[in-house]
Amino acid sequence: MSGKTVLILGSYAPSLVHFRGALIKAITERGHKVIAAAPGISAGIADQLRNLGAEPRELPVVNASLNPLAMVQSLNEVRRLVRQVRPDVLLSYTVCRYAAFTLLPSTTMMSPG
Repeated sequence: MSGKTVLILGSYAPSLVHFRGALIKAITERGHKVIAAAPGISAGIADQLRNLGAEPRELPVVNASLNPLAMVQSLNEVRRLVRQVRPDVLLSYTVCRYAAFTLLPSTTMMSPG
């Protein structure tokens, strides 16, 4: 594929389909590869993401903890995924937003809101 690789990070798996589905479809229709990652991706959500042209990835992060060790572990999981995928573009929203600004400086950052 000659297009870019776009990694979309979310903190709630259904939001990838319900709130970012049109965006995912538009990006894939333009020839880019989309990897959509969030915690707790069910088989149904994974199928819906595939139908939009995206590759679903489980992202084992803790969304609702004030425990600093859990937050560091979550950040490490995000870093691990970014290093594995090596995206050209990273779109992060909601709870995962804090991680987007600590990652690879060569990654193009897009953050709505």
